[in-house]
Amino acid sequence: MKLSVIIINYKVPEYLLQCLDSLYKSLEGVDSEVIVVDNHSQDDSRSWVTSYFPKVEWIDAPENLGFARANNLAIRRAQGAYVLLLNPDTFISENCIRRVLDFADQAPDFGALGVRMIDTYGRFLPESKRNLPTMWSSFCKMSGLWRILGRNPYYNEHLGEKECGETPVLAGAFLLMNRQALGDTALFDKDFFMYGEDIDLSYRITQAGFKNYYFPETIVHYKGESAKKNSMMTVRLFYDSMRIYYKKHYTNKFWYAMVVICVQILTFFSYIFTFFRSHSIFVAREVVEYNAAEHSYEELIGLIDANTTLKRVVIRHDDFSIRL
Repeated sequence: MKLSVIIINYKVPEYLLQCLDSLYKSLEGVDSEVIVVDNHSQDDSRSWVTSYFPKVEWIDAPENLGFARANNLAIRRAQGAYVLLLNPDTFISENCIRRVLDFADQAPDFGALGVRMIDTYGRFLPESKRNLPTMWSSFCKMSGLWRILGRNPYYNEHLGEKECGETPVLAGAFLLMNRQALGDTALFDKDFFMYGEDIDLSYRITQAGFKNYYFPETIVHYKGESAKKNSMMTVRLFYDSMRIYYKKHYTNKFWYAMVVICVQILTFFSYIFTFFRSHSIFVAREVVEYNAAEHSYEELIGLIDANTTLKRVVIRHDDFSIRL
């Protein structure tokens, strides 16, 4: 089998359906399988998916395993020479799978690949290509100092967003891996629940002698829809993942102690910021809607990418649509 696609779902059935709709259009002609692991959503996700996409292999997790453990569960079952990890709050073009597989087949020492992600405002998501987090770059990102500096060393800004090339770190929202070559290196560290596991995995892939590639195939990422279910918990998980990463890869005890202190301080201020943001009166978003029946997904991505306003884009479908 050429490709196994793995999606981890948690309480986002409408996004998942749209993701699968675009995915199956892109998988036409590819020897593939699609595996969805549901992290104990306890909603209508399974009945909806099996109704619209009966070929999906569905796995019910007995509890919320988090991103790393849930992916590992599916990766161990996967039959494909390549494994694609795909977030449910994404959608891709009809030609996306063919393009990334063609590149992977030709790229030397191919380990993994990420793509150019934009949000529903048409904005490029810089986490599509990142650097390994040093103490300085992590502090710049977590403190917001990068806004004063005018650049963010946490991200790989040396590689243009529409250029193809190697990058140290890829995002788990769309991560194509050479499963056949990587073996167990393709598995995540189970100590990470959510966030940071893609940084750790990217680092281990390069340590194993393979290359991580950024490929400028554009996809849309609604971004963080599962995480929005509990924004306070998301803050804690993000900073805790940074602590785990530094404990694992940095042996200097002094610097690790500094990381722990900084994480605690930044977590506190992030809680405050998240609280006021979630209770702000300025939450209304102007929305423009497109109907999937009138455009291909490739056309829709192009329309969003060309959007120069601050309008959020929502894609409507005859059978399932995103709820605002």
